[in-house]
Amino acid sequence: MSQVVLITGATSGIGQETAELLASQGWKVVVSGRRLAEGENSQSLVISFLFDEQANLDKVVDGIRNNGGEATFIQADVSTEANVKALIEKSIAVWGHLDAAVNNAGISNDSELLENASTERFQEMFQVNVLGVFWCMKYQLQHMVPRKHGRIVNLASIAGLHGIFRTGGYCATKHAVVGLTKTAAIEYATSGVTINAVAPGAIKTSVFQQAIDSGAYTEETIADLFPMKRMGAVSDIARAIKFLIDSPFATGSVLAVDGGLGAA
Repeated sequence: MSQVVLITGATSGIGQETAELLASQGWKVVVSGRRLAEGENSQSLVISFLFDEQANLDKVVDGIRNNGGEATFIQADVSTEANVKALIEKSIAVWGHLDAAVNNAGISNDSELLENASTERFQEMFQVNVLGVFWCMKYQLQHMVPRKHGRIVNLASIAGLHGIFRTGGYCATKHAVVGLTKTAAIEYATSGVTINAVAPGAIKTSVFQQAIDSGAYTEETIADLFPMKRMGAVSDIARAIKFLIDSPFATGSVLAVDGGLGAA
């Protein structure tokens, strides 16, 4: 029986790379995004690290199929519980079961000091980044626990392990994802379901490249913050996610893929 993975925010960046990697290794992939047009045309859902979303015109599902893989697109906005519940149910209806899930969808829309931060933006980030992950885990676990098998990988961030200037809301949401991951790992440690997280550093996505091209900063400025003196690639994170999916004795781990920042 082929293994099935659901990836939210899979229409660009880390999500897309992970979908393509797993599909190349025989996984059936559910590619999920907010709007149907984005799934079909692989436009951006995930707002990577600190910056605004940008269209990615590659066709994820078509690309996987053209390379001999199996994939389907299911529309879902993770900021609404009913949509998340329907996403899990539809994924299972399509492929019959769910072996792994990568909860990758997230946003960042704060760039102010806390005294000037927008309450509305703060709430929006919590709705997507925290409640969205909570709802995904809730309904994934309801399917995986009775089967006594499952792998859940949440996307945290180095912002969930450190403080980052002018990103109080985003940092708070990613710290919450780390807390949810660790708590769930303990609660379900004997269930056959493992629950881990990946904490990326600065990853060179199309979104990051757009910000660099705008002149907001240079790649060298960002890279200089990390001991390895370079930005990461989306493939670095996809491989880390795959490692956790393949690791039956790892649970409750938060794997930092950050160019050595955590060791500095």
